[in-house]
Amino acid sequence: MSRYRSIFGLLALIFVVCAAVELVLRWSGAGVSLTDTRGVGQVGLFVIIIPFLIGFAARRGGGPLVFMKPYNANFGRALAGFAAMWVQAVLLMIIAYALLSWMGYVSWSQEAWANFSLTLLRKTITALLVVVVLAYTEEMIFRAFVMRHLRYNGTFWVGFWAVVIGSAIFSVTHLISYKDAWTLWDVGGLLFGLWLLGSLFAITYIATGSIACSMGVHAGLLGFKVFLRRTDLLVYQPDVWWLGGTEDIRMAPISWLLMILIAAITWATRHQLRKHFYIEPAIADWDKPGRATTDRTSTTRN
Repeated sequence: MSRYRSIFGLLALIFVVCAAVELVLRWSGAGVSLTDTRGVGQVGLFVIIIPFLIGFAARRGGGPLVFMKPYNANFGRALAGFAAMWVQAVLLMIIAYALLSWMGYVSWSQEAWANFSLTLLRKTITALLVVVVLAYTEEMIFRAFVMRHLRYNGTFWVGFWAVVIGSAIFSVTHLISYKDAWTLWDVGGLLFGLWLLGSLFAITYIATGSIACSMGVHAGLLGFKVFLRRTDLLVYQPDVWWLGGTEDIRMAPISWLLMILIAAITWATRHQLRKHFYIEPAIADWDKPGRATTDRTSTTRN
């Protein structure tokens, strides 16, 4: 329980600091908000959060230099894991949208294709590169820090609650940028969709033994969404309940099913994935400062 108390205490402190900064920004009329989903506001939010996390982890002997050491030593393996999981996520999204198109809920926009230009292509590529940075940052915060802090050994229940609570933190913190109508369905559906998304990333990390793999899934799913939003090449018509009735696919039951499917495939193939992409266990042994848990034998039984 001490780990849960410490993480919630840290999050409460970060919340107070962010709230204070947000008040200053609003009173000063700066035109910037920490609730922005892009630009200076979003960068500012990470600039506030990351030093707190680094300082907390470093005091317990698990700072970023310690964590990144095996990834730096196995960069090619990490890059291969990222690429493989990115491709898997994108292919599954393509298949899902192809099925929705066959069912009449997605259509090709000839107008958007006619207006497609090199300028739009450059902006889209830039946005996709930003997605990679965002996926890296969020995975380092929510999986490499929060979930690993809660998952202090490889037993089932410790891992189970680390995934559940870590994903709940991931879900709730994303409401900071939610500006739509706060109806029960909107908030509940979004929270559940984000929780499933966080659980998918956490399961990917545990199953593969590489944070690069969860980054790949994260970047693939988010990048596909950004690509569609930037180009408008596909017209999405969520006219039935299982599509959520909104263009926010995180609230669509069919998306929840897709996330569960990806998690199931990843877990079912974990032994094969570990042969190719394993780098380190998704466990933070911070009770012994300066030491990282690196016993591959104990983690491959998860």
